[in-house]
Amino acid sequence: MKPAHTLPNMRKLMAHIIEFEVTGLVGRESVYRQAMNRDVNIFFGANGGGKTSLLKILDSAMTGDATSLIDVPFERARVVLFSIQEKEVTRTIENLPSTKTEQEHLFSDSYVVVHDSTGRVIKRQSKSKQAQWQTKTKSTKTPRPRFAHRYLPISRLYQTPSFARSYDAFGPISEEVLNRYFADSISSLWTSYTSSLLSAVRQAQEEGLASILRDVLGNLQDEGTADTLETTTAFERVKRFLERQGSANALETFPNFQAQYSDNPKLRRVVNDINKIEERIESVMAPRDELEGLIGKMFSTGKTIDFSDQSIQVKTKEQRSISLTSLSSGEKQLMRLLIEVLLADQNSVIIDEPEISMHIDWQRSLVGAMQRLNPHCQLILATHSPEIMAEISDNKIFSL
Repeated sequence: MKPAHTLPNMRKLMAHIIEFEVTGLVGRESVYRQAMNRDVNIFFGANGGGKTSLLKILDSAMTGDATSLIDVPFERARVVLFSIQEKEVTRTIENLPSTKTEQEHLFSDSYVVVHDSTGRVIKRQSKSKQAQWQTKTKSTKTPRPRFAHRYLPISRLYQTPSFARSYDAFGPISEEVLNRYFADSISSLWTSYTSSLLSAVRQAQEEGLASILRDVLGNLQDEGTADTLETTTAFERVKRFLERQGSANALETFPNFQAQYSDNPKLRRVVNDINKIEERIESVMAPRDELEGLIGKMFSTGKTIDFSDQSIQVKTKEQRSISLTSLSSGEKQLMRLLIEVLLADQNSVIIDEPEISMHIDWQRSLVGAMQRLNPHCQLILATHSPEIMAEISDNKIFSL
């Protein structure tokens, strides 16, 4: 398995779920507890067995916000989390009993309905007291209010910061608008990722150029400690480096470079610095290259996807550019899942029914693809699909 590399400024965000215990979960007559694997956890069971409720509880524990649990049927929950800062954090909650039906909740005076500027309902907020998570930590530090993770409910295609799970004041949002939300959301995710990526590349270049300058201006007393690259490899590394700097024509022909490289120890040290810069950049870019390779391999309809620094471009086999909205529902699901996993760094990724709209061939290879793209994250999935679990060991599958 090819390792994925995380961006340097994201490693401090690592957080994942160690174990949980839920009492009164729908479909469970007693306490349900489970120790979690650091890599893959799959909850499998019939409709109405509590899988979605469980994922909502785990997501809520990560955020520390119990608002999303208003309509989730359970009595008590305890979730143990790990983070770099606090090491081990335990969150518990007692769900307040309610005798109101869902319809009464939506329209009773106990709820405040919040609209946006167009009149669309964007939030229903309870005025009554709700249960809250109680947090304890073994560390002396104050626990964070929320922990970094990714949560993808069934409505994930249309999740955006402003319009997630929203409804038009006069009925459901149109398919055209939902598709636009999807495209905007994917574009926003990609822009955020490439911004961090390019920042890491610039940092590598700046630190490398400082090292090159020290070698050019310094003495060579420690020259013997530098590795010497094979001449052809050295030439290609310098060529690639100059191309990144926009100075491809600055490099002389290979024979001239070869003559200088063999006779000039200072040049060899500079080339060694350049090689380290290129290796660091390749490490940073590896997950993005892996994503493009996985998408290209799994898409079988002739479409090609170009993940550039500015955007994601889709082309047909006739090389005609099309919008992200023109992708099939399965292609949209796959792209959303893989990009979210790419962005997860070492944190938890919680996904409800990842198999939606996907052919069984994609279902069989999906977990492996996500792990290949980011082997450092913790996957927590709920599924009805035996194909999702086809190549997963039994100790990572839990019946609900």
